[in-house]
Order: sequence, then C-alpha cells, then structure tokens
Amino acid sequence: MIQHAVTRSATKRVTLDIDSSESPVHGAQEQSAYNGHFESVCYHPLFVFNPGGDCVAAKLRPGNVHSADGWDEVLLPVIDRYRAQGQIVVVRADAAFCLPTLYEASERRGVRYAIRLPANDVLERAIEDLLTRPRGRPSHVPLVRYRSFSYQAASWDRPRRVIAKIEHHLGELFPRVGFIVTTLTGTNRAVVRFYNQRGTAEQWIKEGKAATHWTRLSCHRFRANEVRLLLGVIAYNPKREAEDGPCFASMTSLNLLERTLSDGLIPPVRRHEGGETWVHIGNPRPRPAPECLRPPGPTNIFVPSGGRASVGALTASGASTTLRIRC
Repeated sequence: MIQHAVTRSATKRVTLDIDSSESPVHGAQEQSAYNGHFESVCYHPLFVFNPGGDCVAAKLRPGNVHSADGWDEVLLPVIDRYRAQGQIVVVRADAAFCLPTLYEASERRGVRYAIRLPANDVLERAIEDLLTRPRGRPSHVPLVRYRSFSYQAASWDRPRRVIAKIEHHLGELFPRVGFIVTTLTGTNRAVVRFYNQRGTAEQWIKEGKAATHWTRLSCHRFRANEVRLLLGVIAYNPKREAEDGPCFASMTSLNLLERTLSDGLIPPVRRHEGGETWVHIGNPRPRPAPECLRPPGPTNIFVPSGGRASVGALTASGASTTLRIRC
C-alpha cells in the first residue's frame, strides 16, 4: 500500500530523496543497538520520498548498520515502478550514499543523480586556487564560487562529473567546501541549488514522526516494530492528501489503520473475542475507491497491537480484509 503513492505521480520527471533516520528506543527491543553517529540506542530506518512528500518506501533496520545499508532493496524497486510508467527519475542523497554500486545501478537504468561526495586531498587539490580568499576588504555577503571537473576515485569504473562549491563567509578563517557527484548536465549553480532541496526530505521525516508517531517502536520483537513503522507510513501518505478531518496525531495505531483502509471502503467492524480484536473490512462501495487506498491484493503480514507488545495478522482475500490484533 505504501507503493501506491507511485501511481499518483503525473509529472514527467520525478525526484527521489533517500535518507535514513533515528528511532530511539528505551528498552531491550530486538536488534536495537547503540549508534555512534546519533549517540543513542535506536533503530535506523531508511526512507524514500517523492517530490510530493509521499513516503514511497520504508525499511526498519538494526540500530548499528551503516546509513546506506540495504539501499538497493528499498530504492531500486521504486525506481523501476516509475520507469515502468515512462517517467524520468532523478535521485538525491547525502554523502552516506556515495557508493559506486549506487552510481552504476542508476546509470544502467538511465537514472540521473546528485549525491554529496566527502572531501579528500585529491578533490581539494583540484580547487586549491579557490580556497584562498581574494585580497581586499571582505564583503558582508558570502563570496560563493563553483567549479566543475572530472574525477575518478580508485573504486570507480570511470570518471564522473564533480561540482565543488566554495563559500567564504565574513569572520570565518576557512571556507566552507562541498562536493557533489552528478550526471546532471545543468550549470554548476543550478545543480547545487537542486541538490540543496534535498533537505526537504528531512522535514518530511520530522513531519511523519510528529503526525503518525512512526518512530514509537516499543514492541519487543523486531518484526512487530517493523510493521508499526509501516502502519505509520501507510497512514502518513493519505494524511498529506487530506484537506480536513480528524487530527491524526491523536489517533491510535489501530484507529489510524482503520481510517486509512476504510476511506472508500465499507467502514470496518470490530469484534472482540477472548482478548483479541478482529477488524473486518468488507467489500468496496459501488463508487471506486481512490487508487492510493485500494488494497494491493491478497497479503499476509504481522501487525502489532495498538497497546502492549504483541502481534496479530492482517489477511486479505479478494475484497475482504481482516485484521487480527491481540490486545
């Protein structure tokens, strides 16, 4: 259901932002671990967003994995879905994703990219003459200069275009320097400005944390926490489309799931039996449901309780869906 946001994009060119985030834990959850970058015990989920702010892919990972771990399992299926619709895909990512395998996979698919590149001695020598501030009284306005050149790291199969941005700020002894490896053909300034818009994805992650609490992963089992994250993402996408309605931030995971699945369907019916809650979603209404909210077909996943750490199952057969939750 998360992937249905892909089908709603009507633009010819689609920009995908991939980024990781921190989901702190305060117990002994399975596969949680200390992360030196975030300086906390956490999970380390991975997200992919489209230009409209929809989260089109998400994956929960152990807390001590690298930021780019498992990027191909998350990003490549999304790219293939957009390309199947005849759309041009551009990928943006920070320096954690400067991987030769990502470059090569993107180039094989005809996907363009703009990815931050960590500085090194070879790159700095290529812009050595720009690192010195020009003589004269410094301006209050930052002095910004760009340079584009070809660069090939030892692990790369061929040279690629690298754009450097050098900023001299008043009162700062050393310039601020950034490098971007890209296959885009625009001017240096245009490519850098395009890359800087990647920061919007970080705001969308914060929005998801505040709106649907998708980082409240308090179940003991890793699988249960993974589904809690996905339930939050499922509810997050329709929330962005809604112009009015109840406050999603105050709804429980179970109510959020019901609201998401029942939009365009017959309202779900709860049934309580022996400490378990059964939520049955029946046949669709005569009018078609929105494409992004239609059930993706028969499925069987584990679903955590809205209360304590326990799991149930969601099964779909035809147009009938039943959610079983142990309370």
